[in-house]
Amino acid sequence: TFEFVISPHGQVLTCRLRRSTLGTRRAEDCLVAAVLSWEFPHPLAGDAVTVSYPFHFMHGGPGYIPTPVEPVVAPAPPAVH
Repeated sequence: TFEFVISPHGQVLTCRLRRSTLGTRRAEDCLVAAVLSWEFPHPLAGDAVTVSYPFHFMHGGPGYIPTPVEPVVAPAPPAVH
């Protein structure tokens, strides 16, 4: 679970790991850095917003087929030349 603050302009100002079961500091630090790079729409109230959000990671492995409850990312559109 990460806790992060979104500025009135949509940038993530701070991010900290509140709870983790990953068991690897390197991966946790990488995820914190990723969250810090995100941008969001401007908060409606015009103030900074604090968010606490859990992420659930699962091993994909060979032959893995996601279950319907997991989000599936659509492939990127073809490049336009």
